[in-house]
Amino acid sequence: MAHKDPKSVEAKGASEFLDVLIDEIDKFYEKHSEILSNKGKRPHTCSRLTENKQWNENIESFFEKNPRRRPRK
Repeated sequence: MAHKDPKSVEAKGASEFLDVLIDEIDKFYEKHSEILSNKGKRPHTCSRLTENKQWNENIESFFEKNPRRRPRK
């Protein structure tokens, strides 16, 4: 992540804010992972969560049932 080694005071504040924001989003994803994965939602790109086998299986089964909702690559 590029925001880990900031130089200025503003950049340090922004980096701390991003860390807090990412932690809060990860907590949300942990708390609601069952619902989100059954709706085909993956964790955000900056997430620090580890890959979960059950989560990936839920997402794949969602896209098998709903092929038109698969995101473009």
